[in-house]
Amino acid sequence: GRMMLTRGFVIAGSPFSLFRPLQRAGCFCDNHTPARPKKQVRRSFCKGGVFFMVFHIAVCSPDAALCSGLQRQCLDYYARREDACIVELFSSADALLQRGSEGARFELYLIELGSGASPAGLRAAETLRRRGCKAPLVFLARTPAHAYSAYRVDAMQYFLLPVHQQELFALLDRATE
Repeated sequence: GRMMLTRGFVIAGSPFSLFRPLQRAGCFCDNHTPARPKKQVRRSFCKGGVFFMVFHIAVCSPDAALCSGLQRQCLDYYARREDACIVELFSSADALLQRGSEGARFELYLIELGSGASPAGLRAAETLRRRGCKAPLVFLARTPAHAYSAYRVDAMQYFLLPVHQQELFALLDRATE
């Protein structure tokens, strides 16, 4: 698999590979697969004397349509800023935590909270905080039922679904600063 970034660059599978130009422009990212080897991710790079930030975002939701919509909006936002963005998609909180235990670091977590007394996404956020994660956590939910619990793990934002592009872009403005 490969991860494609905005601005026409790719991070290839080898931890020793560097950014290289793509054959065609585009902003895409493969879904996370647990068997994928651990990757080294550069946080910034320079091309032609211009410095580019690479913002690494985790999107965790069992809803594939929600994941792909958030991914598309995030990539669009960073393309407009002329910065690079890597969006990794996780279909479960366990997959997100596993990737974190492999050493992955994200600058922003977008986590859907499901129904139930103690949603897996909220438990994952508590685990991330216990592991020392200081990155902003943003929760997405269909009801406000878990808002209080979300802010107890120092949530940056609690969105009720659906999330509109204007709301997400305002959040990304705050998270990027």
